[in-house]
Amino acid sequence: MKKSIFIKTGLVLILFLLSAIGCFFVLAALLLKGFPDVDQMRGCITTTMYQVNLCPQSPKYVRYNQISSALIDAIIASEDAAFFQHQGFDWYEIKKSVDQNIKLGGYKRGASTITQQLAKNVFLSKEKSLWRKVKEALITYQIEKKFSKKEILERYLNVVEWGPGIFGIKDSARYYFNKQPSQLNFLESAFLAFLLPNPKDYHKNFIRKSLSPFATKAVKTIVHRLVNFKKISAEQEALALKYMGAFPWAGIDFQEVAATPLNEESTPFEPTQEQLDKVYEEESTKLDEDSAVSDEATEEETL
Repeated sequence: MKKSIFIKTGLVLILFLLSAIGCFFVLAALLLKGFPDVDQMRGCITTTMYQVNLCPQSPKYVRYNQISSALIDAIIASEDAAFFQHQGFDWYEIKKSVDQNIKLGGYKRGASTITQQLAKNVFLSKEKSLWRKVKEALITYQIEKKFSKKEILERYLNVVEWGPGIFGIKDSARYYFNKQPSQLNFLESAFLAFLLPNPKDYHKNFIRKSLSPFATKAVKTIVHRLVNFKKISAEQEALALKYMGAFPWAGIDFQEVAATPLNEESTPFEPTQEQLDKVYEEESTKLDEDSAVSDEATEEETL
């Protein structure tokens, strides 16, 4: 009798597992049906979110080895410090983000990687839903499978928004600093990295030709991250602080803050876990103060 019950229970479990597997494959097939082909990014494609022409053959397109390593470092330090190490999802950063958002009682810190941002910008709309997040995750996985890290970053920098109607690093470098992307120094790069979370509002600092207290703090934070990640020296940071109030730094002799070599000559941005922990721990001690400044800045920047 017990043996019979055991066999029946086993059969039920097997049937349940087979049904679950079947449902998974059916769901996967439905998800992939009509799903965007990420290989389109190897050619010319018009992005879904902002209708930007992402085309490696375009004169506006800038290759990875023609972008200053100062900008590469600032973007990664600000947006996705573990970019060259993770596979599209930074689980450590996600945990930190959840912990800090709970501590602050609201959504104060995101955890999207550069690859996730690229997936969203190229293939998805502005819709906010659970379904869109699922699609973003699947597209991110496909991009990481089919493109190298340098290819991902190159496309990201050529499609991301830097201000109202300003897309791609070539236009943004010319608009803000009248330079080629290869000529940007680390202080200019820190400002451009600062713009990315909210380019339309943060762009107003450039219109005013003056950094708000919030913008100043944010740019200083990015510069300090570069020190912690050993991409610039403490002396360079001191020089950046010296020039900070002279934004947008036109007419200043930047020989002392010269553009670093093109990224093909720079060391890989691969911080150790100890360096990441140091950065997160240092910044987490300022969370309450930053939250208050950020709330004030949101009101100030949108005036």
